[in-house]
Amino acid sequence: PKEKVAAMREELHKRADELRAEVSDLRTSERKAQQELAKAQGKLSFEADRSKRLDASMQQRTKELEDRSAQLAKLEERNKALEDGRRRHEGAAREAEAKAAQAREDP
Repeated sequence: PKEKVAAMREELHKRADELRAEVSDLRTSERKAQQELAKAQGKLSFEADRSKRLDASMQQRTKELEDRSAQLAKLEERNKALEDGRRRHEGAAREAEAKAAQAREDP
């Protein structure tokens, strides 16, 4: 029985050493996983902030584009009004020239 108890103790110590090594490996693995998680969270946070900045920039550019489109529409409307006025004045001038020419021809 003494040999059996000694063998059991030796086996128990061996298993305890194996468990300690496994626990150590698991702790190392856990630390590595925590570091990877922290790194991934940092990247995610960076990308989320970048996405917010890009969204804000896009909204600003969209508003600027809408404002410029509105300005362009007003300028096109004003240009059309000026062109219409020019055509009316040219028509009136031609009509006046024609009347003046007719008056010179009529005795």
